[in-house]
Amino acid sequence: MCNENITNDATSKNSIDVLKARIDNASYETLLALWRYSPAGHPMFTCEVGVYFWNVLNKKKTELGHESAVAASKRVGWGSHERS
Repeated sequence: MCNENITNDATSKNSIDVLKARIDNASYETLLALWRYSPAGHPMFTCEVGVYFWNVLNKKKTELGHESAVAASKRVGWGSHERS
């Protein structure tokens, strides 16, 4: 749960800006792999940064186009979660 009154490093404005910059500079494929393989509660998927991550991921997917997004998804795969 997000609490704007928390002031530890993980939720500080500076940390949020750093995470947003990483998101902005990552490719769609990198963001997709992070989404698929990171554990629940990963800092990229919580609170303000999580909303930002999801919005940027979707924007990059749209800009990439359907065929290229599908190709990226196939390259990322599902790892140990792949079904035969």
